[in-house]
Amino acid sequence: MPANSRGPKRANWTEQAGWNEMASLNGKTAFISGGSRGIGLAIASRLARDGADVTISGSNSSHVEAAIATISQTAAGRVAGHASD
Repeated sequence: MPANSRGPKRANWTEQAGWNEMASLNGKTAFISGGSRGIGLAIASRLARDGADVTISGSNSSHVEAAIATISQTAAGRVAGHASD
């Protein structure tokens, strides 16, 4: 084996974890605190796309409304949100 070879190609960690093929989340409900921005928004979007009914919360009502609109574009489940302190 050449010195610069790292051996046989391995599957990436998302494939090893089975995350590329998530099980259906139809009929499941998720609540994501801080779901209006950043990683919370990404998590809420993925869960909704995979069929879960999603409710998000955030401290800014305009961010929550924008996130609901964004998530709803690809959601298979229902999407709701609430601004809270």
